[in-house]
Amino acid sequence: ALPISVDKASDHVIGLSDDVSLKVLDKDGQALAAKQELSKSTQCAELAVARVYKLTVGSWTLVLGPTDATGVKAIVASLAHDEDAH
Repeated sequence: ALPISVDKASDHVIGLSDDVSLKVLDKDGQALAAKQELSKSTQCAELAVARVYKLTVGSWTLVLGPTDATGVKAIVASLAHDEDAH
């Protein structure tokens, strides 16, 4: 399991280097459904799969697998636009 912390509520993309099962759990252990799975044409070449989740402020846990992969890389990025940057 991989704990993450979110400081701004927004849609987040979670990308994985291998196409493995992913559960996103809130602080109470409840699974959050993905809003969208991004197509290969919109992903970074190193990512096998990327999904969008609407995450609120707080702690979340990413649970990967089961998998035979010896190591899975994950990237989490907010899709929110910084309104102060205008």
